[in-house]
Amino acid sequence: MLQLLEQTYSRYWVDPTVHVLLTTDNPTSEHILAWSHKYENSRTVYIGLGHGPTAYENPNYRTLVLRAIFWVAGKTP
Repeated sequence: MLQLLEQTYSRYWVDPTVHVLLTTDNPTSEHILAWSHKYENSRTVYIGLGHGPTAYENPNYRTLVLRAIFWVAGKTP
């Protein structure tokens, strides 16, 4: 489980075809916080977290980012 105290964002659109990676139940935020998606021949990942040291110091956040990088590159960690 990834728990971070972060700035929240709301009122953004998420394509319904994305693969959801991370959600929140925070009422001030949109429900979906991170997703992966294939668009034509490209792999993309969006992570709406990571605004400071509390995120970067969290080993679960670093794992999420590392796995996202590997997935986008088409590699296995």
